[in-house]
Amino acid sequence: MVCVRVRIGPIRVFVVEDEWLYREAVVNALSSSDDFEISGQAQDGETALTRMLVDPPEIALVDVELPGIGGIELCMRLREELPETRVVVFTVSRRPEDLQAALAAGVSGFLVKQDTRAPERLFEALRIVADGGTLLASSIARHLLINLANRPPDDPVAKYGLTTRERDVLSLLADGTSNLEIAAELSISVQAVKNHLGSIFRKLEVPNRTSAAVLARL
Repeated sequence: MVCVRVRIGPIRVFVVEDEWLYREAVVNALSSSDDFEISGQAQDGETALTRMLVDPPEIALVDVELPGIGGIELCMRLREELPETRVVVFTVSRRPEDLQAALAAGVSGFLVKQDTRAPERLFEALRIVADGGTLLASSIARHLLINLANRPPDDPVAKYGLTTRERDVLSLLADGTSNLEIAAELSISVQAVKNHLGSIFRKLEVPNRTSAAVLARL
């Protein structure tokens, strides 16, 4: 039997965006929902990191193009200093180097800025990440896959020696399924899912769920 996790309180989000009007639009949208609470906001990476270290949010919504230390470096610093904070990148950039750098920095998801203009799409995306899922906008996924298309045509997962159960978990992970949903689908405990994910990450040599999901989609 799988226990359903009940959330206590809203999802705390910190917004990092250098364009004031756009940042205010995102903050106002999130503030309009009872499911979210704005823990803070900043227009540059240094200020954002300083504030989040004092009051860590559940999710950091980070623009790639930031003045100062930059969005990618901020993601890396958050991974090192606030590992419990899940980072979602929102950007207009689809440069493969930016996307791959963000993956290496351990982000939990990517959003195209156009998607964040529809409040319900933004809300749903952040709920998925807060519940342990991964998020990859379809347009960004296409760019990643095109850039990686010159890799050898063999199965990129098979050579890592995943067990049958690990392959099942990875397949569900690639569909954006949360740990709780994976546990229910496979009739195993959430802790067992976490153990399998740890093993998968080690074998694939990736930092997190998003990177593993991208590799699984190749």
